[in-house]
Amino acid sequence: MAISRYKVSSIINNNDPDYKKIFSTRFGPKGLTQYVTNTFRKPTEEELLEIEYLEETWKLGQRLYKLSYTYYGDSQYWWIIALFNNIAIESDLKFGQVVKVPVPLNIMLNLYGL
Repeated sequence: MAISRYKVSSIINNNDPDYKKIFSTRFGPKGLTQYVTNTFRKPTEEELLEIEYLEETWKLGQRLYKLSYTYYGDSQYWWIIALFNNIAIESDLKFGQVVKVPVPLNIMLNLYGL
């Protein structure tokens, strides 16, 4: 079973009055339960020198989850590739851009504390 990036996330109950007003019929009076956004540290220069990676040229039809499946055997690790390349969403990538896929996966998971 894969390790979720939410493993280290806190869960909060959003009691914001605006949320309650909008979502009360959907979530009830207790409010909306949400994950707190994780903040991952960037690898140091020394750590980056030790991380091996493969390069892929971004092309039509390419998706981060597809790269994750190809290299890690599991599509849910797309976010590792995104973090390593310092991109927020796939639309940040341009056709022909080189995307670095860090390998092996366990080194990256350890680096991010998972």
